[in-house]
Amino acid sequence: MKSDPARLKALQEDKEDFLPRGAHPVGTVRVDVSYERQLLHSATCWEGTELKFPVTVDEPPSRGGDGAAPAPLSYFVLGAAACLLTQLAKLAMLDELKINSMSMSARGHFNRKLGGTFSELVFDVKISGAEKSARVKRLSRDAEGQCYASNTLKKAVKLVTNIEYNGGLLLTLSSTP
Repeated sequence: MKSDPARLKALQEDKEDFLPRGAHPVGTVRVDVSYERQLLHSATCWEGTELKFPVTVDEPPSRGGDGAAPAPLSYFVLGAAACLLTQLAKLAMLDELKINSMSMSARGHFNRKLGGTFSELVFDVKISGAEKSARVKRLSRDAEGQCYASNTLKKAVKLVTNIEYNGGLLLTLSSTP
């Protein structure tokens, strides 16, 4: 995957911050959420102090909402999936892998009862390119190991990541807490 030189430099500097050279600062994710009406909420996602993004959260009409926005659990699964795909893309760019495209479908299976939990999250990743399969396997393992969401979820729920490369199943990573 290619990146412009300035962004590649930023990725390289960001990677340097994570190398084991002493104490690491605690990272923080901040989201402010406000009740609007019914089951509709508005939120602001902060990236540092300089960037903020508005988000809307709702439930479908079948669960008492207006269906005006994704439900909270959709954002939960989205965040976990996007975190992993981001790590895949970062590492592919840093290693200058011959990757043409990446996409993912994510599913979260949960028990719909009071006090229910997710029982499993499944990530189906599709990658295409001209890279050697062994390098794509290493990329996949490294990305999952560097994804905060995956590392957190593995401690609480079964996590399955299927990697399809050029149309065929290349690798399945699975963990159970």
